[in-house]
Amino acid sequence: MTKSGENKNIFDSAYLEKSIPQCFEEQVCRYEDRIAVKSGSESLTYIQLNGESNRMANDILSKIGEGEDAVAVLLDKDVSFIVSILAALKSGKFYTPIDPKYPADRILLMLQNAQAKLIITDQSHQAKVWEIVGKNIPVLRIEENRDSLSSENIGIPIQADRLACIYYTSGSSGVPKGVVNKHRMVLHSAMTRSKTFGINESDRISLLTSASFGASLFPIFSSLLNGIPLYLYNASGESVQNLAVHLKQDRITITSMMPSFLRTFLDTISPQEFFPDMRLINVGGEPLYKADVMRFWKHVRPECMLYHTFSSSEAKMMMYYGMDRNTELQDGPIPLKDKVAGKEIYLLDKSQDPPVESDEGEIVIKSRYISYGYWRNEELTKKSFQFYEDGTTVFHTGDMGKRMPNGFMQHLGRKDNMVKIAGFRVEIHEIEKALFSIQDVSQAVVVARQEANGNKRLVAYIVPKGKSSPTPVSLRKALENHLPFYMIPAVFIFLKAIPLNIHGKVDRSLLPAPSHTRPDLAMKYEPPRNEIEQTLSLIWEEILEIQPVGVYDNFFELGGTSLLAQQVLAKIEKHFGQNFSLSRFWQLPTIDLLASAISQGKSQEDASCLIQLQAKGSHTPLFFIETMNPNSFVHLVRHLGTEQPCYGLHLQGERFATKDFSLEEVASAFIQEMKQIQPQGPYFLCGKCLGGIIAFEIAQQLVVQGEKIAFLALMEMYYPEKPQGIIKIKRWVFKRLSSLKKWSIAKQQSLQKHAKALLQKNFSDAKEYVQKILARRKARALNRPRKEHYQSIMRLAALAAQRYKPREYPGKILFFLGKDSKLDYTHAPRDAWFSMVKDSQIYWIPGEHSALVNEPSVQILSDHFKHELSQAREQKIF
Repeated sequence: MTKSGENKNIFDSAYLEKSIPQCFEEQVCRYEDRIAVKSGSESLTYIQLNGESNRMANDILSKIGEGEDAVAVLLDKDVSFIVSILAALKSGKFYTPIDPKYPADRILLMLQNAQAKLIITDQSHQAKVWEIVGKNIPVLRIEENRDSLSSENIGIPIQADRLACIYYTSGSSGVPKGVVNKHRMVLHSAMTRSKTFGINESDRISLLTSASFGASLFPIFSSLLNGIPLYLYNASGESVQNLAVHLKQDRITITSMMPSFLRTFLDTISPQEFFPDMRLINVGGEPLYKADVMRFWKHVRPECMLYHTFSSSEAKMMMYYGMDRNTELQDGPIPLKDKVAGKEIYLLDKSQDPPVESDEGEIVIKSRYISYGYWRNEELTKKSFQFYEDGTTVFHTGDMGKRMPNGFMQHLGRKDNMVKIAGFRVEIHEIEKALFSIQDVSQAVVVARQEANGNKRLVAYIVPKGKSSPTPVSLRKALENHLPFYMIPAVFIFLKAIPLNIHGKVDRSLLPAPSHTRPDLAMKYEPPRNEIEQTLSLIWEEILEIQPVGVYDNFFELGGTSLLAQQVLAKIEKHFGQNFSLSRFWQLPTIDLLASAISQGKSQEDASCLIQLQAKGSHTPLFFIETMNPNSFVHLVRHLGTEQPCYGLHLQGERFATKDFSLEEVASAFIQEMKQIQPQGPYFLCGKCLGGIIAFEIAQQLVVQGEKIAFLALMEMYYPEKPQGIIKIKRWVFKRLSSLKKWSIAKQQSLQKHAKALLQKNFSDAKEYVQKILARRKARALNRPRKEHYQSIMRLAALAAQRYKPREYPGKILFFLGKDSKLDYTHAPRDAWFSMVKDSQIYWIPGEHSALVNEPSVQILSDHFKHELSQAREQKIF
């Protein structure tokens, strides 16, 4: 692989008999101080990434032992995701990435099919994981402290034909199908891309697609196995305009886009926008046209290349056409020119028996470097794959192709119901099956219609069951429980009957095109009321090609898609000078909401203070209040059972980090978010520590509003006051001595561990050991801005508590206090609370302040909670 100063890519064929960890660790030795991965402000060098993944790999082995097991990685696309997949591979496992945004039903299907033995996730998604699988699958949280675990390479022997990862795609049976990738296949894909694209040590690669999408393998491993930086960009969380900033500021040289996204990007940026560092863009997954290419050339330097590629999850890149601005192109779709080394391409005419090679037919690939089939799906594997004794595999792609007179190949699309929407493979039958499962649907047909701009969107034709017709809103909400966002139709058209041909099959040519008039919606039409709404209405009408558009119409119910939304956001920035992200637009899907945000200058997302701990269940929701981390209640939530919905509220967002606030203001903000979940009482509340004081104030405000409080539990809360004189000094000294004691014990244990390790090493190994310790400290320092942000919120919250004046509460309060708590030494005695309430019940739980909500104390706590919750429900105060 590349040595410093050389300008060539990494691979020769010998590397194809190694494993991914072996090849990565060789890059670590060469480029240990070079940035390996960067996401926003967070980054890791190669030595830091290697150390973090080694520690996590040891953690994986301690939890599930050695063996070729599946590890599910349910994380957002960030640095932790890269650490996790490397850790899984280093521990001898194979990983399957799962997008946390997927519906719970789909996540469960993927976990069951993969037979995952472990789930790697983080604090923000842990509650969702437990809600889906309970305690059936062990969970590894990325926030867990692993400083005591070794950062040395694991060294488990891994053969090239061992499983590396499973990426799921849409399946016709309604169950996602898992594409099996072995180490050799991933390495060959990285090798061919590296050689084809001329990847060298000066490159910087950006990953724009979802990390659970099979196409992400190219940027991830073509970066990490070349020793160059990988940049992770959140395309849905940022605006398209910000993508231009990312490409320039991070000096990206290589990236990949779907043609539909490229068009949206080019529509968004100004004609003068220029990317001086861009030297290659990979565009594939959908038809690409000459007009797209010509528009792209205007924004890059003359040497920049554009590669149009034909790939699949099963076979990776198979063919490509590399172009520069001197390449002569014909009108129409861009063809494919060259095949990838190590892969043979055939066109089979299957209308004949047996099938024969032809100039037009199904594209079939033969190679040693393609998938081994679909995980635990022998029937589907037999349909698409043939395996030979010489180690080669034949894969029938399901794509149709035509050989052109000049030897190029024209991709003609799918032969079945598989389509590409915004670059995602979508199985039409899977959507139709989900529609048929809806009670009000009698018949359903889904087609992908191509728009004038070349992009495709899904249109569903529905025959209702009975007299009552479902609405697009109800259908969309029903599908959201089963399908990812990109598989939900943009348009729903209701018919009395599905047109059939003389053979009794669906005649898709007779299905009506979507109308350009406003569809029937639950909300009646309301015209624009001011200049901002008028401008937005014209923008929507232009992009959606629908008239008229009302101020309360939902963009996505009108047929809007994420790509069309990006075009709307680009025009908003041009007209109003405000930059909205796509995720922010999802929060403001009507002209009324969007115009209000524009007039108030609120283009940036105001982070929600509410999180789901467990959304399902038939009981009244229970709201947990904590200053920073409501996920600390997850053990208690699990013990309360699946019938108890639970939500957490915490201080989140810049509004609580940059200025003084009062606890009354916090309580009011929390109530607004609670009422989005539960508009009316009776309310069930629980707060811990300072969160208990906030819960107390929430209850007071709700009572004033005329609401009923059925359950109010305060845990380990202190009485708020501003200490004075000698009392203030005593409490300050006690806090500092307690902190010093904890710090000294931790330092002593750390020194003993490192001293023992150093005594067993020679001078060279000891020097390397010390360097790695220093590198870990540097990595931890990267988290300092986030830590300082939280400390700022905690400081302002503590000051707000000192100013808070509790008043007598008219209802009952349950107090849950730790028997070993030292809270009375650091704050005003909790006894003062008992005079503020007419009716109370005190429960003493074994353990100190933080132990109440953790095992084993939480078992005792949950028993008391269940008893009190049951009594509260029986009071019939509703």
